[in-house]
Amino acid sequence: MDSRVPRKHGRGGQSQRRFERLIEIAAHEYFKKIGEMASEVFLNQEDLRGVIVGGPGPTKEYFLNEGYLHHEIQKNRHHRYLLHRRVRHP
Repeated sequence: MDSRVPRKHGRGGQSQRRFERLIEIAAHEYFKKIGEMASEVFLNQEDLRGVIVGGPGPTKEYFLNEGYLHHEIQKNRHHRYLLHRRVRHP
């Protein structure tokens, strides 16, 4: 499913806040729809052992922290953080 959330914009001045608000509204609607879809899929699973939520860090954290995911599913999500490190070759 595509988000249809507009990306960064180059607008400035009086239009800047309006574009930012349109992006916020589109993101809210997308998160709401994804949360509803997740509820339809996962709430009926009797043996659900966990849910992995992926995506960019701030977006994923916002989705989880703002309650878009049903509380019964939220308690089954796995916490996993990937650490990135620079590998130096000799």
